Amino acid sequence: MALKKPRSVIAQIHCIMKMLVTNAISLNMLSGLVSVDVYPITVAQARRALDSHEWESVVGHTDTAKILGSEIGVEIPFNRATITLEHGSKVLVGQYRGPRLAEGTTSLPEGASIQWIIVEVKKLEDHGLNTVIDPISCPYCGSRDCGALHGDSVCS
Repeated sequence: MALKKPRSVIAQIHCIMKMLVTNAISLNMLSGLVSVDVYPITVAQARRALDSHEWESVVGHTDTAKILGSEIGVEIPFNRATITLEHGSKVLVGQYRGPRLAEGTTSLPEGASIQWIIVEVKKLEDHGLNTVIDPISCPYCGSRDCGALHGDSVCS
């Protein structure tokens, strides 16, 4: 996942038909060889995104949907759905940060917050990649057991 500086990402999501709104993203939701860009945004930017785009809630818990809605000032309906994110998908995530919420909680407890994030799913080719990266291989030469010196690093 690449963490990006906020840019005019709100303007760029006009190209999609429907933006999804959720409280979390799972790797299980991704389809195909894709990458994910992450753009932290303000609550005002999140509200503008909802005001200016067709969107669908996929927030799977009633209490969480109420909390997100109260934080952004828009009713966000509960909608437990299984989603698949593929190239071109854009998601507004209201990521809860804080202690575990008690059953029936409809407002943020003290010290908790919602971080608003735009998640954009792209093809690997959009990042100059056309194959899956082998996480075990040497990042310099691609070998799994080179043990050689590469610049200031030693492969082992």
